[in-house]
Amino acid sequence: GDPPSASPRGYGGRGWKPPPSRGGRGGGGSRAGRFPRFQDRRRGAGAPPGPHRKNPVFSPAPPTGASAPRLAALNLLVFAPIGVQLPFLSLWYASIGFAAESIALIQGATPIARFLSNLVIPPLADRRGATARLLGLCGVAATLATLAAGFVQPSYALVFLLIVASAFGQGPMIALTDAIVLREARHRVVAGERTLDYGIVRGAGSVSVLLLMVVGGWFVGLFPPETMIFVISGVMALAAAAVFLLAPPDARGGTD
Repeated sequence: GDPPSASPRGYGGRGWKPPPSRGGRGGGGSRAGRFPRFQDRRRGAGAPPGPHRKNPVFSPAPPTGASAPRLAALNLLVFAPIGVQLPFLSLWYASIGFAAESIALIQGATPIARFLSNLVIPPLADRRGATARLLGLCGVAATLATLAAGFVQPSYALVFLLIVASAFGQGPMIALTDAIVLREARHRVVAGERTLDYGIVRGAGSVSVLLLMVVGGWFVGLFPPETMIFVISGVMALAAAAVFLLAPPDARGGTD
């Protein structure tokens, strides 16, 4: 009837041993002690180096070799045609005898052409790694189409088709220019070089639009109204030339 005596082996009597745990070790212990895999999973210790354990590798973007002033000048000239198109293209339509309804139809069709070209050309540039080349081709195509519209005036159908074609070519030029600038900015960040101030580079384009809208009125006023289309095509030719002179070449064998 006496209570069982204490024993160093346990508290249940002489010769008593605790039942073996599931993990094969004596005593209850913690969950990590009873389940070694849980501990490995929690701490990451002893885990085999599988593919999912690899650290992500960021490959640096190919350098463009372009300085910030060079990229700012590229933006300034690519944006420049907008500064003469917005205020003066409608005046040219009116000067060659187009009615208000006809002008509205052209003005409504050109944004659609720009939208469609942005769906087609920038993705193609990404797949082919040909951003600068396509940017140059777009500038040349837009210039030639605008110039041709001046020679076929006042034929409404031909002017309509050529202006819409020009808008299709000009539409993705800003997006492609942004891709070139961002490629250089990404390269500098990954390579640990001095960062590129995108705000200043892109701001040069906005400044050119404002300046040409202010100064363009005086300049266009020097010519007969029906010749304004040639002034506009001349500014577009400057933008196309700027692409070939200032845009850094595409990286070989890679995408932007």
